[in-house]
Amino acid sequence: MTIQDELTLSYYKTVADINATHEIFLVQDTRDGKFYVKKILTVYNLDVFKHLLAHPVRNTPAIYTVVEDDGRLITIEEYIPGDTLEEILAKGPLTEGQAIDITISLCQIIEQFHNCTPPIVNRDIKPSNIKVTPDGVVKLVDLNAAKPYNVDATRDTVLIGTQGYAAPEQYGFGASSVLTDIYAMIELVDNAMLQVKEFPDNGDQYFEIVAKCYLNRFKYNETDLLDILHIERSRFYDRKKEAIMVFGIALWGSEIPKLQTFLSQLDETDNLPLLAV
Repeated sequence: MTIQDELTLSYYKTVADINATHEIFLVQDTRDGKFYVKKILTVYNLDVFKHLLAHPVRNTPAIYTVVEDDGRLITIEEYIPGDTLEEILAKGPLTEGQAIDITISLCQIIEQFHNCTPPIVNRDIKPSNIKVTPDGVVKLVDLNAAKPYNVDATRDTVLIGTQGYAAPEQYGFGASSVLTDIYAMIELVDNAMLQVKEFPDNGDQYFEIVAKCYLNRFKYNETDLLDILHIERSRFYDRKKEAIMVFGIALWGSEIPKLQTFLSQLDETDNLPLLAV
Protein backbone atom coordinates (compact mmCIF):
# COMPACT_ATOMS: atom_id res chain seq x y z
CA MET A 1 0.00 0.00 0.00
CA THR A 2 1.40 3.36 -0.99
CA ILE A 3 1.22 6.57 1.01
CA GLN A 4 -1.31 7.86 -1.52
CA ASP A 5 -3.45 4.76 -0.94
CA GLU A 6 -3.31 5.30 2.83
CA LEU A 7 -4.30 8.95 2.37
CA THR A 8 -7.22 8.03 0.12
CA LEU A 9 -8.54 5.40 2.55
CA SER A 10 -8.14 7.75 5.52
CA TYR A 11 -10.92 9.97 4.13
CA TYR A 12 -13.48 7.19 4.68
CA LYS A 13 -14.61 6.95 8.31
CA THR A 14 -16.56 3.90 9.50
CA VAL A 15 -20.03 4.83 10.74
CA ALA A 16 -21.66 1.37 11.01
CA ASP A 17 -21.07 -2.33 10.53
CA ILE A 18 -22.93 -3.90 7.62
CA ASN A 19 -21.40 -7.33 8.19
CA ALA A 20 -18.52 -7.17 10.65
CA THR A 21 -17.80 -10.90 10.31
CA HIS A 22 -17.08 -10.45 6.61
CA GLU A 23 -15.48 -7.02 7.16
CA ILE A 24 -18.07 -4.98 5.30
CA PHE A 25 -18.68 -1.48 6.65
CA LEU A 26 -20.73 1.62 5.95
CA VAL A 27 -18.30 4.53 5.67
CA GLN A 28 -18.63 8.27 5.15
CA ASP A 29 -16.32 10.40 3.04
CA THR A 30 -15.16 13.26 5.26
CA ARG A 31 -14.67 15.44 2.18
CA ASP A 32 -18.25 15.48 0.87
CA GLY A 33 -20.27 13.64 3.53
CA LYS A 34 -21.46 10.93 1.11
CA PHE A 35 -21.84 7.33 2.22
CA TYR A 36 -20.05 4.35 0.68
CA VAL A 37 -19.40 0.67 1.40
CA LYS A 38 -15.94 -0.46 2.44
CA LYS A 39 -15.02 -4.11 1.99
CA ILE A 40 -11.89 -5.94 3.11
CA LEU A 41 -11.62 -9.12 1.06
CA THR A 42 -9.32 -12.10 1.50
CA VAL A 43 -10.77 -14.08 -1.42
CA TYR A 44 -10.99 -11.99 -4.57
CA ASN A 45 -9.90 -11.56 -8.15
CA LEU A 46 -8.00 -8.33 -8.63
CA ASP A 47 -8.51 -8.32 -12.41
CA VAL A 48 -12.31 -8.24 -11.94
CA PHE A 49 -12.21 -5.22 -9.65
CA LYS A 50 -9.74 -3.39 -11.88
CA HIS A 51 -12.04 -4.01 -14.85
CA LEU A 52 -15.12 -2.79 -12.95
CA LEU A 53 -13.21 0.26 -11.76
CA ALA A 54 -12.52 1.22 -15.38
CA HIS A 55 -15.71 -0.20 -16.93
CA PRO A 56 -18.70 -0.04 -14.55
CA VAL A 57 -21.54 -2.51 -15.12
CA ARG A 58 -25.00 -0.98 -14.97
CA ASN A 59 -27.06 -1.90 -11.88
CA THR A 60 -24.08 -3.11 -9.89
CA PRO A 61 -22.20 -1.07 -7.24
CA ALA A 62 -19.79 1.45 -8.76
CA ILE A 63 -16.20 0.79 -7.64
CA TYR A 64 -14.35 3.96 -6.59
CA THR A 65 -11.17 2.72 -4.91
CA VAL A 66 -9.27 -0.57 -5.08
CA VAL A 67 -6.23 -1.10 -2.84
CA GLU A 68 -4.34 -4.38 -2.46
CA ASP A 69 -2.44 -4.77 0.79
CA ASP A 70 -0.73 -7.86 2.20
CA GLY A 71 -3.04 -10.45 0.67
CA ARG A 72 -6.19 -8.40 1.18
CA LEU A 73 -8.21 -6.23 -1.16
CA ILE A 74 -9.76 -3.07 0.21
CA THR A 75 -12.55 -1.60 -1.92
CA ILE A 76 -14.68 1.50 -1.64
CA GLU A 77 -17.97 0.92 -3.43
CA GLU A 78 -21.23 2.70 -4.06
CA TYR A 79 -23.71 2.41 -1.21
CA ILE A 80 -26.98 1.05 -2.57
CA PRO A 81 -30.03 1.55 -0.32
CA GLY A 82 -32.91 -0.91 -0.26
CA ASP A 83 -33.68 -4.46 0.82
CA THR A 84 -32.14 -7.66 -0.42
CA LEU A 85 -34.43 -10.11 -2.15
CA GLU A 86 -33.92 -12.43 0.81
CA GLU A 87 -35.24 -9.73 3.17
CA ILE A 88 -38.19 -8.99 0.87
CA LEU A 89 -39.15 -12.67 0.72
CA ALA A 90 -39.06 -12.86 4.52
CA LYS A 91 -41.93 -10.34 4.56
CA GLY A 92 -44.07 -12.20 2.03
CA PRO A 93 -44.19 -13.52 -1.54
CA LEU A 94 -43.60 -11.51 -4.67
CA THR A 95 -46.42 -10.59 -6.98
CA GLU A 96 -46.39 -11.93 -10.53
CA GLY A 97 -45.13 -8.58 -11.87
CA GLN A 98 -42.34 -8.34 -9.30
CA ALA A 99 -41.10 -11.87 -10.01
CA ILE A 100 -40.99 -11.21 -13.76
CA ASP A 101 -39.30 -7.80 -13.38
CA ILE A 102 -36.62 -9.13 -11.03
CA THR A 103 -35.86 -12.13 -13.23
CA ILE A 104 -35.53 -10.04 -16.40
CA SER A 105 -33.42 -7.39 -14.64
CA LEU A 106 -31.09 -10.02 -13.21
CA CYS A 107 -30.60 -11.64 -16.62
CA GLN A 108 -29.78 -8.23 -18.12
CA ILE A 109 -27.11 -7.65 -15.46
CA ILE A 110 -25.56 -11.08 -15.99
CA GLU A 111 -25.55 -10.51 -19.76
CA GLN A 112 -23.39 -7.40 -19.27
CA PHE A 113 -20.82 -9.42 -17.32
CA HIS A 114 -20.79 -12.17 -19.92
CA ASN A 115 -20.23 -9.59 -22.69
CA CYS A 116 -17.02 -8.32 -21.08
CA THR A 117 -13.66 -9.24 -22.59
CA PRO A 118 -12.92 -11.75 -21.22
CA PRO A 119 -16.37 -12.65 -19.87
CA ILE A 120 -16.80 -12.24 -16.11
CA VAL A 121 -18.49 -15.07 -14.25
CA ASN A 122 -20.34 -14.01 -11.09
CA ARG A 123 -20.45 -17.48 -9.43
CA ASP A 124 -22.69 -16.42 -6.51
CA ILE A 125 -26.16 -15.47 -7.74
CA LYS A 126 -28.66 -15.82 -4.89
CA PRO A 127 -31.44 -13.76 -3.21
CA SER A 128 -29.15 -12.28 -0.53
CA ASN A 129 -26.93 -10.78 -3.25
CA ILE A 130 -29.81 -9.12 -5.10
CA LYS A 131 -31.08 -5.75 -3.90
CA VAL A 132 -34.19 -3.79 -4.82
CA THR A 133 -33.81 -0.05 -4.29
CA PRO A 134 -36.62 2.12 -2.86
CA ASP A 135 -37.51 3.20 -6.43
CA GLY A 136 -37.73 -0.43 -7.60
CA VAL A 137 -34.40 -0.86 -9.43
CA VAL A 138 -32.89 -4.36 -9.20
CA LYS A 139 -29.16 -4.46 -8.40
CA LEU A 140 -26.64 -7.30 -8.10
CA VAL A 141 -24.52 -6.13 -5.17
CA ASP A 142 -21.94 -8.78 -4.22
CA LEU A 143 -19.16 -9.36 -6.76
CA ASN A 144 -16.62 -10.91 -4.40
CA ALA A 145 -16.78 -14.35 -6.01
CA ALA A 146 -16.56 -13.07 -9.60
CA LYS A 147 -13.69 -14.14 -11.87
CA PRO A 148 -12.71 -13.74 -15.53
CA TYR A 149 -13.44 -16.73 -17.71
CA ASN A 150 -10.25 -18.56 -18.64
CA VAL A 151 -10.78 -20.74 -21.69
CA ASP A 152 -7.61 -22.75 -20.92
CA ALA A 153 -8.45 -23.52 -17.29
CA THR A 154 -9.43 -27.09 -16.41
CA ARG A 155 -10.69 -26.28 -12.90
CA ASP A 156 -11.10 -23.33 -10.52
CA THR A 157 -8.10 -22.55 -8.32
CA VAL A 158 -10.39 -21.25 -5.53
CA LEU A 159 -13.62 -23.14 -4.83
CA ILE A 160 -16.35 -20.68 -3.95
CA GLY A 161 -20.11 -20.44 -4.18
CA THR A 162 -23.32 -21.11 -2.27
CA GLN A 163 -24.85 -24.57 -1.84
CA GLY A 164 -28.10 -24.86 -3.77
CA TYR A 165 -26.98 -22.38 -6.42
CA ALA A 166 -23.37 -23.36 -7.20
CA ALA A 167 -22.62 -25.34 -10.36
CA PRO A 168 -20.58 -28.60 -10.22
CA GLU A 169 -17.43 -26.81 -11.43
CA GLN A 170 -17.52 -24.66 -8.29
CA TYR A 171 -16.94 -27.85 -6.29
CA GLY A 172 -13.82 -28.69 -8.28
CA PHE A 173 -15.38 -30.58 -11.21
CA GLY A 174 -14.08 -28.24 -13.91
CA ALA A 175 -13.53 -24.52 -14.52
CA SER A 176 -16.14 -21.78 -14.12
CA SER A 177 -17.51 -20.22 -17.31
CA VAL A 178 -20.50 -18.15 -18.36
CA LEU A 179 -22.45 -21.41 -18.11
CA THR A 180 -21.86 -21.31 -14.34
CA ASP A 181 -24.12 -18.28 -13.96
CA ILE A 182 -26.66 -19.74 -16.39
CA TYR A 183 -26.63 -22.89 -14.25
CA ALA A 184 -27.52 -20.81 -11.19
CA MET A 185 -30.49 -19.28 -13.02
CA ILE A 186 -31.59 -22.72 -14.26
CA GLU A 187 -31.33 -24.07 -10.71
CA LEU A 188 -33.63 -21.30 -9.52
CA VAL A 189 -36.18 -22.14 -12.23
CA ASP A 190 -35.82 -25.92 -11.86
CA ASN A 191 -36.29 -25.84 -8.08
CA ALA A 192 -39.26 -23.52 -8.49
CA MET A 193 -40.89 -25.88 -11.01
CA LEU A 194 -40.54 -28.83 -8.63
CA GLN A 195 -42.25 -26.77 -5.93
CA VAL A 196 -45.01 -25.76 -8.33
CA LYS A 197 -45.65 -29.43 -9.16
CA GLU A 198 -45.96 -30.22 -5.43
CA PHE A 199 -48.42 -27.39 -4.80
CA PRO A 200 -51.36 -28.87 -2.83
CA ASP A 201 -54.12 -27.67 -5.18
CA ASN A 202 -53.75 -28.07 -8.97
CA GLY A 203 -49.95 -28.42 -8.75
CA ASP A 204 -49.66 -30.78 -11.73
CA GLN A 205 -51.81 -28.50 -13.86
CA TYR A 206 -49.87 -25.37 -12.82
CA PHE A 207 -46.64 -27.20 -13.69
CA GLU A 208 -47.90 -28.07 -17.18
CA ILE A 209 -49.15 -24.53 -17.81
CA VAL A 210 -45.84 -22.86 -16.89
CA ALA A 211 -43.77 -25.49 -18.69
CA LYS A 212 -45.73 -25.40 -21.93
CA CYS A 213 -46.46 -21.66 -22.03
CA TYR A 214 -43.04 -20.34 -21.01
CA LEU A 215 -40.31 -22.99 -20.77
CA ASN A 216 -40.84 -25.07 -23.89
CA ARG A 217 -39.17 -24.25 -27.21
CA PHE A 218 -42.23 -25.49 -29.05
CA LYS A 219 -44.98 -22.86 -29.01
CA TYR A 220 -48.41 -24.38 -28.50
CA ASN A 221 -51.48 -22.64 -29.83
CA GLU A 222 -54.45 -22.11 -27.55
CA THR A 223 -56.47 -25.02 -28.94
CA ASP A 224 -53.60 -27.48 -28.39
CA LEU A 225 -53.03 -26.18 -24.86
CA LEU A 226 -56.66 -26.59 -23.91
CA ASP A 227 -56.65 -30.13 -25.30
CA ILE A 228 -53.40 -31.13 -23.57
CA LEU A 229 -54.43 -29.62 -20.23
CA HIS A 230 -58.01 -30.93 -20.43
CA ILE A 231 -59.38 -27.57 -19.40
CA GLU A 232 -62.11 -25.29 -20.68
CA ARG A 233 -61.21 -21.94 -22.18
CA SER A 234 -63.26 -20.13 -19.50
CA ARG A 235 -61.00 -21.60 -16.77
CA PHE A 236 -57.70 -21.55 -18.61
CA TYR A 237 -56.78 -17.92 -18.07
CA ASP A 238 -57.62 -18.05 -14.36
CA ARG A 239 -55.46 -21.13 -13.99
CA LYS A 240 -52.66 -19.51 -15.99
CA LYS A 241 -52.68 -16.47 -13.69
CA GLU A 242 -52.61 -18.73 -10.64
CA ALA A 243 -49.79 -20.84 -12.11
CA ILE A 244 -47.62 -17.78 -12.73
CA MET A 245 -48.30 -16.55 -9.20
CA VAL A 246 -47.28 -19.87 -7.64
CA PHE A 247 -44.21 -20.07 -9.87
CA GLY A 248 -43.21 -16.52 -8.90
CA ILE A 249 -43.47 -17.38 -5.22
CA ALA A 250 -41.49 -20.58 -5.61
CA LEU A 251 -38.85 -19.03 -7.87
CA TRP A 252 -37.64 -16.64 -5.21
CA GLY A 253 -37.32 -18.97 -2.27
CA SER A 254 -40.68 -19.65 -0.64
CA GLU A 255 -41.17 -23.35 -0.04
CA ILE A 256 -44.41 -25.21 -0.68
CA PRO A 257 -45.22 -25.78 3.03
CA LYS A 258 -45.12 -22.03 3.56
CA LEU A 259 -47.77 -21.58 0.88
CA GLN A 260 -50.38 -23.40 2.93
CA THR A 261 -51.51 -20.10 4.44
CA PHE A 262 -52.49 -18.85 1.00
CA LEU A 263 -54.88 -21.75 0.51
CA SER A 264 -57.04 -20.44 3.34
CA GLN A 265 -57.37 -17.16 1.45
CA LEU A 266 -58.78 -18.71 -1.72
CA ASP A 267 -62.24 -17.46 -2.62
CA GLU A 268 -65.01 -19.53 -4.13
CA THR A 269 -63.55 -19.16 -7.62
CA ASP A 270 -60.21 -20.61 -6.47
CA ASN A 271 -58.31 -17.43 -7.39
CA LEU A 272 -55.04 -16.97 -5.54
CA PRO A 273 -54.75 -13.50 -3.96
CA LEU A 274 -52.05 -11.28 -5.42
CA LEU A 275 -50.35 -10.06 -2.27
CA ALA A 276 -48.13 -7.00 -2.38
CA VAL A 277 -44.79 -7.14 -0.61
